[in-house]
Amino acid sequence: MFKKIFEFFKRNKSPIIGINLRNNLNLLPSLNGGYREKLLEIHSLIYAVVDRKSKAIAQLPLRLYKNDMVKENKCVFKRKSTVNNDISYILDTSPNNNMTPYIFWRTVIAQKEIYGNSYVYIKRNSIGEVVELNILDPSKVGIYLDKLGEVYYKPYNDKELYLHNLDILHFSSIYVSGYKGISFLECLRSQLNFKENVIKINSEQMEKSIKAGATLKLPSNLSIEKMKEYKEQFEKSYSQGFNGLVVLDSGMVFEQIKYDINDLKQSDINKITAKEVSSVSGLPLFMLGETDGKYANMEHQTIDFVQNCIAPEVVLIEQELNKKLLNEQQIKDGYYFKFNVNALMRADMTTRAQFYREMVSMGAMTLNEVRSLEDLESYGEIGERPVISLNYSYLDTLDQHERILNGGD
Repeated sequence: MFKKIFEFFKRNKSPIIGINLRNNLNLLPSLNGGYREKLLEIHSLIYAVVDRKSKAIAQLPLRLYKNDMVKENKCVFKRKSTVNNDISYILDTSPNNNMTPYIFWRTVIAQKEIYGNSYVYIKRNSIGEVVELNILDPSKVGIYLDKLGEVYYKPYNDKELYLHNLDILHFSSIYVSGYKGISFLECLRSQLNFKENVIKINSEQMEKSIKAGATLKLPSNLSIEKMKEYKEQFEKSYSQGFNGLVVLDSGMVFEQIKYDINDLKQSDINKITAKEVSSVSGLPLFMLGETDGKYANMEHQTIDFVQNCIAPEVVLIEQELNKKLLNEQQIKDGYYFKFNVNALMRADMTTRAQFYREMVSMGAMTLNEVRSLEDLESYGEIGERPVISLNYSYLDTLDQHERILNGGD
């Protein structure tokens, strides 16, 4: 009976709230660390990774689509259309009362990068419809597994509440056990600690070193009183930026001390750290302020960023939304969520014009689709008709065209 109840909830995506199953649940192991916020504050590279990945995904248009099977002239094909319903309206306007879609997705990705996990509670009404998406604190969510193999999520601030996995959007990094993702910060712990130690040692050396801006060499030994007199004279002139006149006796030599930050070898440590951060986080090296000679131009850099860094994150989000915000019947009917990754691939005006021209001439895009991508007003019904050059024809109908041109039937 217990199993049948949960099968019913799974099929209908209904909420499971307030069920106390502590006697049947086991807490799953997870990595834990309270240093993450500190790393984000003191390491510019870590902030750059989180900032750029979250902003890139947050600006992508997210739409709900439906594929309909259409039959025309004995041909059956899929026709994609945009769906406007309650859940698409929530995602497109306001996932919850406190966040815009941009802030919502930026927060989700930031949590996933820093903690390895981001949890979003799916608030539903009495008939199971989604009404709000609330982001939870990832450091205060436990993951449990019951004897039937069902995953539950428990906010630590509520002793009696266990949320079924269908009521939580869980966006995680890679994990090997326990369903909790591992943050890329865990992999960089030793490298970041090493950099911190180098900075600390360099700072200590500078603190302990002689703090002098210049030296004054004298031709003979002087008494302490005379050295003090010379020192006070030069400090007075030196503090004025040498705007005053400094008189040197015969044999005196004045030398200014110059400090070079490169002597501390910190730039080498920064380059090594940048490569490590790029390798682990997936963010291209050029986006961390370091040059990378493998790219021919900016377009190739953008393609690499989208394909290897953003696309995998987008697939993760799309699949989680499809599984938990759509019911089985909607999925069977062809509904699905999709980000428009092409929004990150916008090229210069000349390149875009050439691409649109070729797509329209081969009938792959309509004029309205082009104008929509450029945020221009639609042409209306006439812009929905695809066009194609009269110079093209099917190979198996060439003989018919020849007969028409020759005056035949």
